[in-house]
Amino acid sequence: MGELRGGRLRVGLGFLVIVGENLTNIEIYNQTFMEGFSIDSDVLGDTLEYNSIEEWDSIGHMNLIGLLEDAFDIAMDMDDIIDFSSYNKGKELLDKYGVKF
Repeated sequence: MGELRGGRLRVGLGFLVIVGENLTNIEIYNQTFMEGFSIDSDVLGDTLEYNSIEEWDSIGHMNLIGLLEDAFDIAMDMDDIIDFSSYNKGKELLDKYGVKF
């Protein structure tokens, strides 16, 4: 299980500050999806893919990438941003940046 890497999650134009909580990487990842797309946790999983929900369009996609980069203090390559096509694929891609789940 991953360890806390990010100290804050940016949400839209504001910031969601997480202080003093021992969150795992999967908790940070899930929270980023839920806050970024304004969805509940029951939407997360195998069926969550690009364009599978109204919020995950091209603009929502770039917002999600920015939130994840901030949360995990990484900068993703353009090829990985394009390949980030699902909830599961995102976890696979983040492994390249040292984010372990």
